[in-house]
Amino acid sequence: RRKSMDTPIKDRRTRLKITLAAAVFLVVTTYVAIFKGMEAVATTCIAGVMTVLSTYIWAETKRPSNPKQ
Repeated sequence: RRKSMDTPIKDRRTRLKITLAAAVFLVVTTYVAIFKGMEAVATTCIAGVMTVLSTYIWAETKRPSNPKQ
């Protein structure tokens, strides 16, 4: 059976790999932008790294379930 595309990533290892790949891409892009003098791109990439990390932490956090559902 095929999984639908709207299914959240539940495998911790897959989520970690995607997070690390995105973070590495953004860090490399940040350094390239710094050396090329593109401060706006570097700033945006740093914001992206913070977003990726906070999203990963949020996905890994255990939250209490809603008893009304």
